[in-house]
Amino acid sequence: MSDLTSKDAEQDKQIAVLENYFGSIRERVIGLEERMTRKDDYDRLEKSIDELKGRVRLLEKWVWGAGAVIAAIIVIAGIAANAQEVENGRYGSPQSEELLQF
Repeated sequence: MSDLTSKDAEQDKQIAVLENYFGSIRERVIGLEERMTRKDDYDRLEKSIDELKGRVRLLEKWVWGAGAVIAAIIVIAGIAANAQEVENGRYGSPQSEELLQF
């Protein structure tokens, strides 16, 4: 019978350890549920999301503005280069014809 009592004692010990372990897990789950159901946490998260969206919109405006400025600079530089080529007689101006006659 001592084998049975020792086996019972060992099983009782294992049951106590498992009850303690699952009890602590249950407490942690209940704590997490309480934290997840808090309204102020959701409000804080929504506020953070709205703030991040605002910052992204601001950055998008800056990028679009910089792109517009760069495009304008390229167009102006192209027009200036074209005007300089016309001024220098590249497109069949009389200056090049006079040089050929001499």
